[in-house]
Parts: sequence; C-alpha cells; structure tokens
Amino acid sequence: MTQLVLSQPQGWPARALASLLSQPIGTLTVTDPVLRPAALSESRPDGLLAADEGPRPTRVIVEVQLRPDDEKERSWPWYLALTERTTGLFAVLLIAALDPPTADWARALVAADPRLTTRAVVIGPDDVPRFDTLPPEQRTIDTALWSSAMHLRGPRDTPLLAALLDPALPWGSDRDSWNHYVEALTRLAPAVASQDERSTPMTQAATEMNGGEDWVAIFRRTYGDIGRQEARQEGREEAALSSGKYHLNKLLRVRGLSLTPDLTEQVEACQDVALLDFWHDRLLAGDSVEQCFAVRALGQR
Repeated sequence: MTQLVLSQPQGWPARALASLLSQPIGTLTVTDPVLRPAALSESRPDGLLAADEGPRPTRVIVEVQLRPDDEKERSWPWYLALTERTTGLFAVLLIAALDPPTADWARALVAADPRLTTRAVVIGPDDVPRFDTLPPEQRTIDTALWSSAMHLRGPRDTPLLAALLDPALPWGSDRDSWNHYVEALTRLAPAVASQDERSTPMTQAATEMNGGEDWVAIFRRTYGDIGRQEARQEGREEAALSSGKYHLNKLLRVRGLSLTPDLTEQVEACQDVALLDFWHDRLLAGDSVEQCFAVRALGQR
C-alpha cells in the first residue's frame, strides 16, 4: 500500500492534499523518508513526498494505517515537527487507512489534535469509489489500484473483480502492461489477508512466470483458492452451529424441559457456537431454563 501511494502520488494523494491545502499541490516526487540519521523508529515514516512546484514548497509525510495505533497520537505531531526542523520546509501528513473503522479512528485523532487538524488528511474507503461503479472514462490504472486496495476483500466480490480484470480496459491490449497491472493488483488485493496469504501469489509468480503462466492466471487461481478456503470454513461453522442446536434441544427433551416461543426463536437464531455450548453445559449441570437462558450473551457472565 505504501508503494501505491509513492508510485501513484498524482492520483488520490494529490487530490486529498489539494483539498487540505486549498490549492493545487503540483507534481509529487519521492524523497528520502529518513528525517534524521538517529536510530529512532519514529524518525522514519512510511514515506516522504516532495511538492516543490507550488508557491509554498512542501514535504508530505506518508503513513499507511492497517489498524488503530495509540502511539500515533505522539508520533504524528513528532513527524511534522521533525520534518520541518530537518528540511526547513512546511510539512503535511497524508494518512491512508485501509478499512472504515481505522479511517474513522484516524480522522478522530486528527480532529482532536490542533497540531494535526489543518496539517493532516485521511484517505479511507469512503473517499475512494468502487471501480465497478465508475463510468468508462474514469476507469484509469490509478482508480483501479486504489479501488482494489480499499474495497476488494475477497473472491466473492465478483462485480469488482470483473471490472478490474476486464480485458477491454485501455491497458488490457498490451500483454506487458496488463501483467504489470495485475501484478500490482495481486500485491494490493490480499492486503487484508494474513501474511501467508499475501506471500502466496508472489511465491507462485516467482516459479510459474517462467513456465508461461501470466499474472492474470495467478491472480484468478489464488483468489479462487482463497474462496474455497472461505467456503470450507463457513461449512465447518454451519456444521458446528447445527450440531450445537441439535444437542441442546436433545438435552431439553431428555430433561423434560420446554422453551417459550421467544427462547425457541433465540436458540434457532443463535450464531455463537460458544454460547450454545454454554447453555448446554448449564442445563447439563442442572440449571433451570430460566437460570440458563438468563445469559443471552457470553459477555453477561
């Protein structure tokens, strides 16, 4: 994701920064993110961009947030102060958050700190339209990659996948351009998956590109594999729920107990295997129906 911001700064980053500064940002170029040669992790943000064409030369600190992090309350103002002290130039902060809760958290942190309010801007999923909703003239590589990073969460989002992999896209007619594009999608799309899942397409690519398989095939097959894994996991969860409800109802019958219509509906609607097991164990221990089902969620224990 950091590479996306640094390699495509004239797209969403430039628009967000122009909105923050109420003026065009000009051409953005990558510069050295090490703000000081000290061995401090907080002296190295994810990236640093230079905007030197406008009336006020500016340094743009890039931060990619995968999750809320309370340490940023201290480090973000520090980045701004350290950048200005080191470069002698005005500094702003660009934050890319990959999910809505993290974006909301980042905006709240920025809004609550007067050192950040006019010096930081957040790009989250709500700021980036889905690629499959854009008219053809707005379907660029920039919008495709940002939409993939912000919105693609798995192989079941077939409308977005179909739009991203539509061979009729302007760059789809050139094999090399197309493969570079789908390589970028492969790196971005699994950003919400585990580290093992993120490494899978790249490992495959290293061995299979020599055999003639292109990035589109790797992308499609990898997402298909993840989809089958998700389907198997859902199947296991559904089986566990059915089993839990079956044994709970069987124990009620054995004990000669009955449930009110409201409790019957509650059991049938339950999607928490641990809660079903808790009810079963309490009934097995001799609790009455009223005692057992007084707990409507495990957090009430």
